[in-house]
Amino acid sequence: MFNRVLAASLLASTITLATPAAAEIIEADISNQALYDWKNSKLNNPDSQTLKFEKEHDIVYIYSGIKVADINHAMDTQFHRIDHMMFTQELYPSRKSSTGYAVDDDGCN
Repeated sequence: MFNRVLAASLLASTITLATPAAAEIIEADISNQALYDWKNSKLNNPDSQTLKFEKEHDIVYIYSGIKVADINHAMDTQFHRIDHMMFTQELYPSRKSSTGYAVDDDGCN
């Protein structure tokens, strides 16, 4: 129960901090593709061990630096796991580069 309350508190504070006045867009470095792929796989294609662990221990995973498109995909396909997800520093397509990403610096790093 404590984990659920803590996660709800953290999520509420994240939503509060992610207002336009508090947010800052900075260019993101996602040069470690293997790490990004691992995080995205854990989010969008969790293995049975991850699912079991989430359910048995009421775990909330904090996903930092995930592309908004991948978050949207998770919301469409993994919504039943929403209690186990929290997102910070979401990556948006950069306006400065056609191939880069910008991070919404929500202060949760």
